[in-house]
Amino acid sequence: MTALGAEHDRDRVAGLAAETQRRFGRFVREWVDPGAEARDRTGEPLPRAVLEEAGRAGLTGFSLPPEVGGQGRDKFEWGIVLEEVARLSRDPGLLSLIDVGAGVVELLVATGRRDLVERYAIPIAAGTYVCPPAAYEGRDPFEYATIAREEAGGWRLDGGKPFIGGALLADAFLVYARDEASGDILSFLVERGDAGVCVDRLATPGLRSMGFGSLSLAGVRLPGERVVADADALSAMNAYLRNRRLMTACAAVGHLRGLLDACILALAGRRRGGRGVLELPNVQRTVGEMYAAVHTSRAIVHRALATTSGPRDGFFDPMATVAKEFVAEQAIRVGRAVMDLQGGEGYMSRQPWERYVRDALGLIGGQGAQELLLIQLGQHAALEVEQRQVRMERAQHTIADLSMGWWAYTTLASALETGLLDELLTPATAAEAAGRVGSAPALVEEMLHVLAATGLVRRLGERFALSDGLEAILTTGPRRAALASDARSAGPLRDPEPVDARVEAAAALGGFVAVELARQLDGLDERLNRPDARLLCAGEGAARLAVELCRRLPAAHVVAADPQDGRPLAGGPDELDAGGFDVAWIAAEGPGLEAALRSLRPGGWALVRTSSAPGADLRGAVSRLRSVRREGHARLPDELARALEAAGYGAVRLVPDPLGGTFAAGRRTR
Repeated sequence: MTALGAEHDRDRVAGLAAETQRRFGRFVREWVDPGAEARDRTGEPLPRAVLEEAGRAGLTGFSLPPEVGGQGRDKFEWGIVLEEVARLSRDPGLLSLIDVGAGVVELLVATGRRDLVERYAIPIAAGTYVCPPAAYEGRDPFEYATIAREEAGGWRLDGGKPFIGGALLADAFLVYARDEASGDILSFLVERGDAGVCVDRLATPGLRSMGFGSLSLAGVRLPGERVVADADALSAMNAYLRNRRLMTACAAVGHLRGLLDACILALAGRRRGGRGVLELPNVQRTVGEMYAAVHTSRAIVHRALATTSGPRDGFFDPMATVAKEFVAEQAIRVGRAVMDLQGGEGYMSRQPWERYVRDALGLIGGQGAQELLLIQLGQHAALEVEQRQVRMERAQHTIADLSMGWWAYTTLASALETGLLDELLTPATAAEAAGRVGSAPALVEEMLHVLAATGLVRRLGERFALSDGLEAILTTGPRRAALASDARSAGPLRDPEPVDARVEAAAALGGFVAVELARQLDGLDERLNRPDARLLCAGEGAARLAVELCRRLPAAHVVAADPQDGRPLAGGPDELDAGGFDVAWIAAEGPGLEAALRSLRPGGWALVRTSSAPGADLRGAVSRLRSVRREGHARLPDELARALEAAGYGAVRLVPDPLGGTFAAGRRTR
């Protein structure tokens, strides 16, 4: 298996390159390159003998499983071999034919049918049989004009495929057709000798040795065993395209590397104005751009190859799609640059430059046009972000549930240890129970609300009482002892956030105020980023928050004040007397909302935060209990909004924050 970082494994790539040269270099030199230019000029496809020799050399079966006579090498290794053979070869049609065949073999092996493997897959892997897929019609698959009709004892196919690579060499075709009855897409093996099959030559500007052609099917009758996929053949086709896109990009990178080397060597002996052409700055710049395009393409392709060894979507590979789209664009770009550098020679058919540009054009439409690839990538990116957001929200809900459970159980443990539960054997108000156990009434009231939210305590008007189930446990010796033992392990009721966690919370809130909240409150973003911006921090965690705001807003002047009495934590009292603040973060219980209003500039904003939430559910009850534990009170968001309005603030708003609390914001309007 290949590790995710294998694109950086230079030794492995170099080893594969050396293996390619050793095993296949002679084959390329003696079998592929001779006649390559002539085939391009005449439009003749590769001789069958070349494919058979590729099979004997082990190239056609390199990436295929041993059960079909292949060597079982992985996709990373196959991609590097394709790149290196393409760099050596002067005929780009060979590798496309071989990889197309490899994809069809994989589809046939995946069916698990031994008859298809023996009759078709094994000969294809050996290079003695050619069977390209026939899918393209220039329309969506579910609008295919190629129709399959089930008849007694088999199927009838009518229609045609206008564009098939390898058609002139094919012994058979893997044909995709629309089932007339169900509308589903099925796939069939159609042999060239079947009655009603006609193949016609198709002229193309490039990749001529691939033997492009069109396929006509007129009343072609097939036995049932020729059905490859009797339902949802599109899924198999998408899996095929997933790999084919990447391997096409691999071969294209190899051709790019070979072209760059050949172009530089061709320029090396030329002189202009007494200087070597390669010494001219404009030529050096163009060559540099080509070099960057080639090696960026190579890096992307190797990165995409490395991902084939890990978890992978069975039908769509974004990295393979990125690689194919990007490399195709760079191939055209590099081809144009070569034509410019070569001048008149670029337009001579006896030179290789114009041929390369023609061949590169074949990358644009193969395995999906560039526009389609970008649309698919856009859809994938949007879906990926949306799904990540869903997973994040699900995780947040899980964490919140765990936190609520911790608080509820700790509250139960503390209520048992302090005797609060025993006081509820007889219904009592929160104040009565607090007086009997010697605890603060506000704290006891919120503890009872938490226990009521769990169902362990019942509400009887203003009074609280144990549920029948909890009362039975507390009045049964063994069960009470077990509960007490568990309660002692939970520890006393306390705030589970250590100091460092509160520092992190202050940093998160500071970032929220400086960025998200500033964008939501009219005029605040502009005010915070002015060079004379002034901010007052007099709420909970004022010092920590002030430090974070100084870091986020380096040009602003930030004053931290004690939340209880409003005195500055640093500097003299004139810091507050000067007023003129654009933002004042104040405590819900502080020196006064009216004083904060006077300290603001016209248009400035006051912020008051609460972590309390309304509602009788567990979340609301726990949030209020935590507020009482940390701040001595539980102020709900609506209460804060009304207090701001009563103090003379305008444009009052409530804004949830990322820590589960709520900001009440009010503006000085005059």
